[in-house]
Amino acid sequence: MGFEIEIIKTLQKNTSEIFDIFLKLVSHLANYIGFILVFLILFIFINKKYSVYFALTYGFSILFNFILKIVINRPRPYIVDNSIINILPGSGNAMPSGHTLSATILICFILYIIWDKKYKNYIKILATFISLIFLILTIISRMYLGQHYLTDTIVGFLEGLIFSITSLNFYKIIKEKENNNVNKNQK
Repeated sequence: MGFEIEIIKTLQKNTSEIFDIFLKLVSHLANYIGFILVFLILFIFINKKYSVYFALTYGFSILFNFILKIVINRPRPYIVDNSIINILPGSGNAMPSGHTLSATILICFILYIIWDKKYKNYIKILATFISLIFLILTIISRMYLGQHYLTDTIVGFLEGLIFSITSLNFYKIIKEKENNNVNKNQK
């Protein structure tokens, strides 16, 4: 845990009002604001069923994350080391990072749609690149803001990946069954 404290201290050596505002914004987008925006985009422009899978995945993952935080009971870095600045006050425990979990789910569901549709390759690659930058910035923001250790963000990422992959596989299976039923009914 000592090296993780040093990572946070190193990030916070360069605090500034601009960094504070930018990384708070990233952190907010990686949470409920991002969820609402993605949900509305999926619901209105893409597919209502897909948006429901997204919402259910997000909801179950947040509930599971909340339970994990209670079980693991890891205090936030600024509580452990008073030299760490609590730039964006948070509550509860640190492990795992809910913002990183959230960002991962947002990204996975957006990228699935983009890669599943017939978009040009440069759009797919650009979307993937932007998504990875957003995820990296989310991880950095959570440490910079004094809320999480690196391992909290890694666990949040893995948790989000597991939830996303599981849900998207269920979505694909159900979608294929529906398509097969439509094809059978048309014959």
